[in-house]
Amino acid sequence: MYNLANLVDVSADQAPASPAFVGPDVTVTYRELAEQISAARAGLLELGISSGDRVALSLTFAPDFAVAFYATLGIGAVAVPMNPALTPREAAHYLGDSGAKVLIGRSQVRSWVEDGPVTLVALDQLRRHQDRAPMTSVAPDDTAVILYTSGTTGVPKGAELTHANLLFNVAELSDPAIIGPVQTDVVAGVLPLFHTMGLTILNLTLTAGASMWPIEKFEARHVAELIDGGQVSMLAAVPTHLQMLMTSCEGLSFRIPLRRLSTAGAGLPPAVRDWAQSSLGTPVIEGYGLTEASPTVAYNRADVPIRPGSVGHPLPGVDVKIVDALGAEVATDQLGEIIVRGPNVMKGYWNNLTATGAAITDGWLATGDIGRIDADGYLYVVDRLKQVIIRGGFNVYPGEVEAVLREHPAVAEAAVVGIPDARVGEEIVAFIVGTGAPVSEEHLRDYARANLAAYKSPRRFVLTTELPRTPTGKIARTQLPSLLTDK
Repeated sequence: MYNLANLVDVSADQAPASPAFVGPDVTVTYRELAEQISAARAGLLELGISSGDRVALSLTFAPDFAVAFYATLGIGAVAVPMNPALTPREAAHYLGDSGAKVLIGRSQVRSWVEDGPVTLVALDQLRRHQDRAPMTSVAPDDTAVILYTSGTTGVPKGAELTHANLLFNVAELSDPAIIGPVQTDVVAGVLPLFHTMGLTILNLTLTAGASMWPIEKFEARHVAELIDGGQVSMLAAVPTHLQMLMTSCEGLSFRIPLRRLSTAGAGLPPAVRDWAQSSLGTPVIEGYGLTEASPTVAYNRADVPIRPGSVGHPLPGVDVKIVDALGAEVATDQLGEIIVRGPNVMKGYWNNLTATGAAITDGWLATGDIGRIDADGYLYVVDRLKQVIIRGGFNVYPGEVEAVLREHPAVAEAAVVGIPDARVGEEIVAFIVGTGAPVSEEHLRDYARANLAAYKSPRRFVLTTELPRTPTGKIARTQLPSLLTDK
């Protein structure tokens, strides 16, 4: 049976000598990858990991991640991908909440497990195991992955994505008019694999028997040179990546066009879209999704007209409605909250029935995003109700950052917003009302860096006597940037 756990084996049976990963320092064939995954399955079983157990993964190199990820799924266990940039404090929540038994990662994350019950395991210990292990049977509704997302509460919640959820995304995005890699493609692996879209691109690539060029850290000039040299044929990226490519391509002609270019995760500025399409020689296929939808909800297609500002139509089998504050569907072209129903919707939040009940009603997932649907069924995402900041392609949730800042004894109130930034898309600014104790911007910056991953840490702190409020007493976030004008 074809499933998420054995997709590498299927591709290895069809073309064992084809490269799964290529690059200047790595070439891994499908046969080699399948063998390493089988060995890692045996290694995990020897460690006492069994069906349903959680296995944390902190690996940024795509071939390494693939071995650990598919080996975990292959014994019926649940993968918990984690960003290596997390602080020990943040990692402790992920590990503790998920109940992970082991963490597969490099030595730099050793501090995450020094004082806890979780064991750090080196990947080489697993993939060089002398034995081989067959796959354990898994059901479509079994949880495959727990991905943590914060929303507005400030406490990260683990979205349970099933094998069926993720396979649905693979099936729909394999459509050649959307992403649809083919065996001859080389896909630029720029998206982080601890993110649901990065996982999806990995699954898509290996299902197609295509190759991935692994890129651990996005460096715009390097990626631009790969495209210019024809070394990669497909790119799935966030808008910030495209903006960075646009400003880093001096002297490059891009004589060989990309076969497919797709983007999601934030609004795409028209100037960036125009540059990408004219310079990279292919339409930009823009989509929309969120972690809780595994992640894809809607996508444009290369074979139908693309309307500027739209993220296309919902995927086949996915229902989308726009509703008002009372949950009633609004009229065509009217703004409201986007809600989603379909085989892509998560099972729920791990060990959090309250949060699951608040997010899913009668099968409909409340996205927290504001949008509209036009008369022809095109979806437009207009604003983010949850106020997520997208910095350098990474989601930053203000509630999580604010919760950490409020723990500082000199901070009475904190409000965090994103400010447009040409380099990273949005930069993080924190507005602070103090308790009266002496505190400096430098001190607060050091405190944030010690307690938050670098990409979540505010780059600027504004000390103020009060925060602007709405008539109902809530922080008026839209007014916060105006406080910067006098600074």
